[in-house]
Amino acid sequence: MRILDAQRVVATHARSWDRGEVIEVKQHVQDLVDSKRAARAHRDTDRLVSAAPACRDLLRQAAERGEPLGRMARVLGELLDPYGAAELQRAALDALGRGVPHVSAVRLALERRRLQRHDPPPVAVPLPEHIQQRDVAVCHPSLAVYDHLTEPDDDPS
Repeated sequence: MRILDAQRVVATHARSWDRGEVIEVKQHVQDLVDSKRAARAHRDTDRLVSAAPACRDLLRQAAERGEPLGRMARVLGELLDPYGAAELQRAALDALGRGVPHVSAVRLALERRRLQRHDPPPVAVPLPEHIQQRDVAVCHPSLAVYDHLTEPDDDPS
């Protein structure tokens, strides 16, 4: 299989006939991460929204109010690690329910729930950048559109 950018061959791989199989070449993923340094906010947002879907509405409403989304996504991502996805989802829904799409409202909801459970404050473990990059989410497009290429042609003409 060849992957082209216009006339230029970008990559060549052995073809896999296994349906639904995802094949990743670690160097290609690393090259993608390296070339997309400027897209860090989008990676943070994708990770955040996949972990706590209510954050999508929270960010949308914050954008409508003129809030800086890059900073907000970064702070919410920092809250995701120590509190976890389920707690962040509940806190985001709480902030949305109160009509306050702001990171402070999310932080307040997280702390309120933590105090109600009598839990100790969460402790974030800072990891080096090279360790954090191991968890980069790469979205795989569906290749189902190519399935017709392997099906027999029923048209006798």
